[in-house]
Amino acid sequence: MAFDKDGKTVLPANIYYDRKKEIYYADKVYKGERIYFSGKTKAEAEKRLRKRLYEIDMHISPQKKSNVTLEELFELYIGEYHPELKPTTVQQYRFLYDYYLKGFIGKIKLKNLLPYHIQKVYNNLVEKKMKQGTVNNVRKMIRTLLNEAVRRGMLSADDNPYPKVKAPSNLPVKQQRSFTEEQRDQFLQYAGKSLYANLYKLLLYTGMRVGEALALMICDVDWDNHVLHVTKNLQKTTQGLFYIETPKTRESIRDIYLVPEAEEAIKSQLELRKIIVEPIQEDIKGEFENLLFVNTKGKPVNVGSVRQSINRIVEKIRADGNDCPDIWIHAMRHGYVSIAVARGVPLEVVQANVGHTSIETTMRYLELQPDYIRKQSMKISDLYQTEEVCNKPE
Repeated sequence: MAFDKDGKTVLPANIYYDRKKEIYYADKVYKGERIYFSGKTKAEAEKRLRKRLYEIDMHISPQKKSNVTLEELFELYIGEYHPELKPTTVQQYRFLYDYYLKGFIGKIKLKNLLPYHIQKVYNNLVEKKMKQGTVNNVRKMIRTLLNEAVRRGMLSADDNPYPKVKAPSNLPVKQQRSFTEEQRDQFLQYAGKSLYANLYKLLLYTGMRVGEALALMICDVDWDNHVLHVTKNLQKTTQGLFYIETPKTRESIRDIYLVPEAEEAIKSQLELRKIIVEPIQEDIKGEFENLLFVNTKGKPVNVGSVRQSINRIVEKIRADGNDCPDIWIHAMRHGYVSIAVARGVPLEVVQANVGHTSIETTMRYLELQPDYIRKQSMKISDLYQTEEVCNKPE
């Protein structure tokens, strides 16, 4: 028995409401084929299902529809069937399509699309030495688009070339994404008087996403309860315009309890912000006037500038003869997870702080350091010794 979004109304047997995605699904097994469609409303999902059933009855076959090209399918997927996608998700999809698919298979009709064509896309990724994450995202997009074609009757399941292509191998070895407490402290020391030093410290002691931190308003800090309210995400369009949106997932809307180091970073940022903003207060009225983190003109911070700053700090650390891993913004999030767990913080608490939907995702961020593994391994020896003492005859 499925219930509507109010949690009370019973839905028909073939209707399901996904609370996480906030969309409806209508499905039916018809002539030996399971068919289902989604919609923002129950009526929309049912309408799409009825349309497909009509097409089956009228013998409108996949072969007649497969003149559609992959590019047309992509625009259909983005525009008509997934209006609930966030602008940043659409932007990411368009980037992946434009850079990795369009020139290789964009103009090919679905009926002519072969495993060979997809293999060419994979070969290009390997030749360019793309990272595993990028390869996975491209493969996911191809799989999603072709599954959509099958669902829409544009392609038969047997003619779907995606399952027939082997995933790329010989990809670049995964680099270290996390770092130790010592490396964290060294980085913060070298960050010194950088414009973004307080941002780095806050990221490293809270595990926030950089977009969440850059969207913080002054009112998001609850000093009485030592809590930071995370409710927004700062993004930028391809045209260079900043805008505020909801965080990545529902679990990302959360309260983070501030440790002293995080509070120090916020207090220091408020002082720096005052120096920057006071002389130009009249020029920054509007949506972003109360942002906690601003650039030298009192405007939203560009993530690209933050990346460049991090690279300069890493170069300076290495120039002084110190060992320093490659550090990028998201590595700070990985570092927070690994250090917190090594410090004994329960994994479910770390998950809540970073706003992950599942604890499995948090575990993927976890990179245990040798010292931590050694200390935990010694506990096994201690347990055996304790057991021997307890079992020793009197």
